[in-house]
Amino acid sequence: MSCLQIEAWVASFEDQASFTARVTAGLTLIATLDGFPAGYAMLKGQDEIDLLYVAPGVVRRGVASALIEALEKLSVARGATKLTVKASDVARPFFSARGYEPQSRNTVPLGEEWLGYTVMMKSFGAQAPSLQ
Repeated sequence: MSCLQIEAWVASFEDQASFTARVTAGLTLIATLDGFPAGYAMLKGQDEIDLLYVAPGVVRRGVASALIEALEKLSVARGATKLTVKASDVARPFFSARGYEPQSRNTVPLGEEWLGYTVMMKSFGAQAPSLQ
């Protein structure tokens, strides 16, 4: 994701109130490292990951994995048989490694930028994450 794309994404939240409204519309988990916020992820309904963010200084330290693992368990506990995500081009390899399969490729305009994403899905059958 380019700097311009990041700026367009940030600008899509008109103000703090609109961002707060989106984050509180679902179940949002916040990860901390050494007492400081390191990232967050949101489950929309029972079967859609709506947001995933990890602070740049803690990338590749397991924050995203811990957040998504928790959301997968919560999703299954809520009765979901699958979980979907609109994965950015940067996040797509992460979700692929976790067993998410690409379903469709899309782009969306944000201001002057176009953001590409892939709708990905993970089905829970016999391999559903344990609730322990």
